[in-house]
Amino acid sequence: MVFTGLRRIAFAALGALTLVGAQLALAAPAKAVPGLQNVTTASVVNSNIFKSQTAMCPAGKRVVGGGARLSILTNEVAITQFAPLPTGDGIEARAYEDWDGFVGNWGLVAHAICADPLPGYEIQTATSPSASPPSASVVASCTPGRRLLGTGGSVFPGRGVVVLTGAIPQGGLSPTGARAFGEKTEVGYLGDWTVSVWAICADPVPGHTTVTATTVFDSTSPKTQTVTCPAGTQVHGLGVQIGGGQGEVFLNAAVSTPNPVSTQVPTRAVEDQTGFLPSWAMRTHAICAN
Repeated sequence: MVFTGLRRIAFAALGALTLVGAQLALAAPAKAVPGLQNVTTASVVNSNIFKSQTAMCPAGKRVVGGGARLSILTNEVAITQFAPLPTGDGIEARAYEDWDGFVGNWGLVAHAICADPLPGYEIQTATSPSASPPSASVVASCTPGRRLLGTGGSVFPGRGVVVLTGAIPQGGLSPTGARAFGEKTEVGYLGDWTVSVWAICADPVPGHTTVTATTVFDSTSPKTQTVTCPAGTQVHGLGVQIGGGQGEVFLNAAVSTPNPVSTQVPTRAVEDQTGFLPSWAMRTHAICAN
């Protein structure tokens, strides 16, 4: 578990920009990823301050990755969670309006990437200590010998005072875990909070590759990005991180698309309603396999 200051969070997010577009080969294959399938569910569209939405895998399948998106582009609502259910059969997404609310209507879409059960399948999770730092991160690791399929992250409480700023693969050329990031918003929350991370893991699979790209580091808002898997592979997990936003940039989308299987990961982030003068960037990961 790692706590960092705002400058260290931004540095960690942006220090590896030379990996833009890199395709990182993982360990030797053990078995393919059979039965890959995307499942998407959407909440009602209204002006409620909080929404939670779950996308369930078909019977007998297990979630290998997933994400979430808002139904609209907005600088007054942030995704605060996309994470596998403890049973491994779906993804739960959550989102909150900012501290002073949002008068418009909005909805939340949950995306689950599902597959037939894989050898060595497991979900590892970790939560930071409950405290009140400006920013925090936490790591969950796969059992030795297993590789990362997908990620998940969450902050608690969300409530417009703490935002999820990332959930990404962890472990260099052969990801063996995941790290999630959270930051306080500019309202200056005084209470304790936590950030949680999930690592969805299994034995190595054929064609297991991570494709990574980073946007320009500037003050443009919103920022959107799409990462594409190599030919012949599909998305089975994703990651996203906002670097340098200091709690004033909200995650609006991190999903896999199109259905029924995906080859791309589009992401989107936007500065909050007061704007943000310093530069920031967004980094997107597509975890791919045959």
